[in-house]
Amino acid sequence: KQENQQFQVELNRLNAQIARMKKETENTEQLQQEHERAVELEQKVESLLEKNRSLKETILSNNEKYSKKVQDLGEKYASLEKTNDELRQKLARASSRMRRDSDV
Repeated sequence: KQENQQFQVELNRLNAQIARMKKETENTEQLQQEHERAVELEQKVESLLEKNRSLKETILSNNEKYSKKVQDLGEKYASLEKTNDELRQKLARASSRMRRDSDV
């Protein structure tokens, strides 16, 4: 009977050890899966950061082009305004001469 009890105690100890080992294996598998997910997420983050850098460069480049275009248009507008003023002055002088000539 004592031998049977010792056998039962040993069997319970082994069952407990097997249960712990099984739990450790499950934990290890879970940690492995979590590690794989973490690696995948890290790769996605790195990919998104690279895409973000690329888009930022594109935006800065476009801003630079836009600023240059606005500057060019401003210069053209100023040139047109100057030409317009010169034409108005010529027209005013011509109109003034025509009035003087018609008065004579």
